Amino acid sequence: MGEAITTLRERAGMSRADLAEKVDLSPPNLERLESGASDADWATLRDLARELHRPLYSLMELAEELAPGEGGEEWRHWSREAEREGEVD
Repeated sequence: MGEAITTLRERAGMSRADLAEKVDLSPPNLERLESGASDADWATLRDLARELHRPLYSLMELAEELAPGEGGEEWRHWSREAEREGEVD
């Protein structure tokens, strides 16, 4: 997941500090997420995806593409269902 967050952040031309501020994280906490040293909860993933102007499921799909088998089909299924039901932006 961390590599996907980093990739999308860099594609968006955002610094780690800018993204961290937008999602109410400290830059060191975002760095830990990006490095894989810690995991994000669903609310944080949703906020990150929103600030990166991506649907949550695309963040999940990129994470799976970059590290096959780590995120799993269950994450992608959950995020798609939540977006269809309007629970996730």
